[in-house]
Amino acid sequence: MAVPRGQTGRPKTGVTGMVAPAVAVIFVTVVLASLPGAGAVRLAVQTASTGPAVPVVACASSYGAGPPTGLPVLPRALRPGLPAHVAKVLAYYTDSHRALDPVLAPRGWDCQVQIGADGTTGVDVYPAGTSATPSGSGHLEVQAASDSACQGCVYSTVCALVPAAGEQLGFAMLPCAPLKRGEVVTWISGSAKDSVPPVHDVIAFEEPGHDPAHAVVLYDYTTGQGGEASEETCTLPSDQRALCASILDNFVAHDWLMG
Repeated sequence: MAVPRGQTGRPKTGVTGMVAPAVAVIFVTVVLASLPGAGAVRLAVQTASTGPAVPVVACASSYGAGPPTGLPVLPRALRPGLPAHVAKVLAYYTDSHRALDPVLAPRGWDCQVQIGADGTTGVDVYPAGTSATPSGSGHLEVQAASDSACQGCVYSTVCALVPAAGEQLGFAMLPCAPLKRGEVVTWISGSAKDSVPPVHDVIAFEEPGHDPAHAVVLYDYTTGQGGEASEETCTLPSDQRALCASILDNFVAHDWLMG
């Protein structure tokens, strides 16, 4: 399971600032994707979308409150709307009951899903024959995490990025993990200076390295209803930067597990 930012001793995303243009360009079309309540609709549309289909892989899963019941089951394949040369190297990954909104990752990898009793969710996808590793470790991986209704988890995810999060979520007196040197962040939707609810923030970041990590954080806050956050990290070889961009763009376009 992707480890919440506050439990790693450092955030999985970086300091507010500027992101490399190649990362920012991928997200210029995702502002509309952050509208609340749209994720489930977008995912359903994929069954009738154009373009090549990719397989939907069921991952080994654990459930803190028992497996889901009464939910729609995902089909064996979905059309993510990607060019053929990109779609052929990707697959969707979901839980063992095929009920969880899936995430894109390289095809043929291993995976696992953890869904806590409080709804917190983690999806780890990693090269076959290896195992899941903590986010930010530099190993090849795609990790997605949702904080669900856990307000402390939401705070740990966004506090280093959203200055007003502590006051909004009721954790203003709690410490926030320091930012890692070298991380580069941009705001795709929202602003660090604009915290007037309702908040719908989309924040992308890049962590340099031999195999650079790219990530995106989604944060929503509404007065009287609290906050929610989801994030995805993609670490692939540097020459596969564009593939990470497609993976993250898809995550944002579906407003993954938000709303």
